[in-house]
Amino acid sequence: MSVIHLNQIKTKVVGLFTNKIDLADVSGDARNLQNHFLTRALAAYSVHTLANCPVEDAALSVTDGGDDNGIDAIFFDPNEKRLFLVQSKWIHDGLGEPDAADIKKFCDGVRDLFNSDFERFNKRVKTHQAVVTEALTNPRVRYTLVLVYTGTGTVAAHGRRDLDDLLEEMNDTSEMMSLSLLNQRASMSLWFDRSQVILLI
Repeated sequence: MSVIHLNQIKTKVVGLFTNKIDLADVSGDARNLQNHFLTRALAAYSVHTLANCPVEDAALSVTDGGDDNGIDAIFFDPNEKRLFLVQSKWIHDGLGEPDAADIKKFCDGVRDLFNSDFERFNKRVKTHQAVVTEALTNPRVRYTLVLVYTGTGTVAAHGRRDLDDLLEEMNDTSEMMSLSLLNQRASMSLWFDRSQVILLI
C-alpha cells in the first residue's frame, strides 16, 4: 500500500533531517512548516543516498524557496566529479506524479544555471555559485538531474518530453548528463539497493 511506504519514507527523512533543514524563510502554521520541511528533507535525502554524502552536507545542499527556479537542491561530489541538481515533490496522498509545469520550471532552471544566469536564483542557489561555476568549466564533470517524489505514478508525457528535450540538448556532442527518476518505489529501494534506482540517459 502506498500509504504505508509513504509513512516509512516520512519516518526516515524526519529521523535524518529534523533540526538540520533551514526553514527560516517559512511562515504560516505548523502544517505549512511541515510541508516545506518534508519537501526539503526529501531533496536532501536523495542527495544523501545518491551521492553517499553526510547528512549535514546533504541538508546544506537544499536550495528550495522563493526564486529557486525549480531547483530544490544542488550538490557537487568532488571525488566522483558529479554535480547533482534536484527537484523534489512531497505528494501527501502518495499517488500521482509531479505536474508538467513544475518539471518545465526545473528544466528551464537547469538551463539558466548552465548559462550562469545566477541573478535569476535565490540566495541559497547563489551560495553554490562558485562550486557550480567550477563544475561547469571542468570537462571531466558529469551532471545528474534528480526528480524525486513520493507519488507512485510515472512522469506524464508532457513532463517527460521536457526532460528528454533537455537531455538531448545537453548531450548533443557527448554524454554529460543523466536523469534519476525517484518515485515512491525507487525512494524505498534506495535504502536497500541503489542499483534499483531508475537511471535514464
